[in-house]
Amino acid sequence: MASLIDFEWDAYPKGAQVVELPQARQDDSGEWQLGPLVRAVVDRLLRQGLPSPEARARPLDRPENSGLFRTFASLDETDAEAITRFASSYGPLGEDHVELFITDGPWPYDDSEPLAGEPLSAWSSHIREMREAVTLWDELRARSVVALRSRGLGRQPRTALDEALLLVEFGDGASYIERQQPAIRDGWIRLLELVATHLTRRAADDADTLYHHGVGVGLVPQIDGSFAFRVQPETLLDAMWLQLALAIDGNREYRQCRQCRRWYELDPSIARTNRRYCTGACRSAYYRAHRGASEA
Repeated sequence: MASLIDFEWDAYPKGAQVVELPQARQDDSGEWQLGPLVRAVVDRLLRQGLPSPEARARPLDRPENSGLFRTFASLDETDAEAITRFASSYGPLGEDHVELFITDGPWPYDDSEPLAGEPLSAWSSHIREMREAVTLWDELRARSVVALRSRGLGRQPRTALDEALLLVEFGDGASYIERQQPAIRDGWIRLLELVATHLTRRAADDADTLYHHGVGVGLVPQIDGSFAFRVQPETLLDAMWLQLALAIDGNREYRQCRQCRRWYELDPSIARTNRRYCTGACRSAYYRAHRGASEA
């Protein structure tokens, strides 16, 4: 999967942290005004008033991140420390941002602008949405009608307009979806809508957005002079939704590492599918920890 995705992202060089600071808002004259308190994920260096060097990373190129979308979905959205650890490892989501006033410490290195961060509430919302999609996919693969109906799916009758819109959206594939049990049918519709929302390219046209969003495609030059077709997500959040889309397309299987709890793909072309660890380092760490516990 990673070979198809061409994704490079700005990580936090020295990690992230969660702060609670007043939102900075510009009035009509361009002056910054104090707004309400916001809990947000920020660059640790900028919070300390230090310059933050560029730290480009390619997180999806690493096999242990082959199930990063599942790792993200498994986060506790109420746990600020867990969110901070994820942000420190992979960088900002790139979906939402807020400007903050520094009221209790040094101003950011670039003191012409307030401190930029991503609201913790937005992180929580995106975790819940990804978890909904991943859980839906798991329930659809298991054909768990009871679980799907518990979500309220399959309870509303379909109209002729609903069927026409589905045909426009999915073409000939709509007939397959319509033939499913109502809960299965509505589950697929909901899942496909969630994925499509995040893979559709859209412009950053408002004050709460720093990046363009969605997924593009292109030909990427290779070291041997050839060109390779690649799918290019704009943000970390888009990259994880793309991972999910490709997982659905390939009906891929995943397992959670016994040591670090990251999710990774069970790909027989890479390693044994019965392995319990995402890397050899995690396997060694697990055995060292449990050997020490048994000796104690």
